[in-house]
Amino acid sequence: MREHPQQLAEIEIIAIMPDGNEAYDLQWEVLPFAAALGPFNFTVSSSGSPEGPWTPVGTNLGNVYTYTDSTPLIIGQNKVVYYRVTSGALSSRPTSPFTHMERQKVLIRRKMISDELVMLKKGNGVLVAILKRKHWGPRCTHCIDPKTLRILVKNCLACYGTTFDGGYFPPVDVWGKLGPSSPGTDFTTDTSTPEVETEQAFLLPFPLVRRGDILVEKAVNIRWEIVSEQPTQLRRNPVHQDINLSRLAPPNIIYQIPVT
Repeated sequence: MREHPQQLAEIEIIAIMPDGNEAYDLQWEVLPFAAALGPFNFTVSSSGSPEGPWTPVGTNLGNVYTYTDSTPLIIGQNKVVYYRVTSGALSSRPTSPFTHMERQKVLIRRKMISDELVMLKKGNGVLVAILKRKHWGPRCTHCIDPKTLRILVKNCLACYGTTFDGGYFPPVDVWGKLGPSSPGTDFTTDTSTPEVETEQAFLLPFPLVRRGDILVEKAVNIRWEIVSEQPTQLRRNPVHQDINLSRLAPPNIIYQIPVT
């Protein structure tokens, strides 16, 4: 099933994940050309048709990029649910969990994710927190030149070096499995840089992560920067994520971000 066509979309729904048997987790982002139009106050709406009418299921969602709809429409053999995310005049395209997938494959994907969750909870999985780096919203007013966007102050506690106010979105918990770490050389800087610790991890597919996001081992407060990610997909829809991590040393300003 293809996405419903629309002339312009300033917001993109990048993931709709099954959460148990009754709920859906949504993740979105503001597209670059609209990134400076914030602050944003999102509304998530659902409908049985890409044409509407739309029923709000989540309102007044500020400074977030995810939402869980615990009361989706009952999905019958010929009925699906569509979601739309709006902020003022900005809107996403109507998007369905069934996009690119027939019903049978959607149910298979739901079962695969559910089995992986059980495996992680009962096996050697661990609950970690994801700090997603901001790429849209109000710019930091403490450390950058408002005209050139040049960083004037390093180690800014208002944006943590991202140039966006707040730096990172509030933490989102996800189950994963961390592999054994190993030393390696950081080739992004000069050769005098000491070796850095790297690690691989396996995560459930929500939220989707990208390079520059932060993974936090909550039990020991070890923080890792995500340097690459590769989702395993079923019909273009992620089932889990394989990621590579680089450990951040405790003096790093990222450790100033509160994670409870």
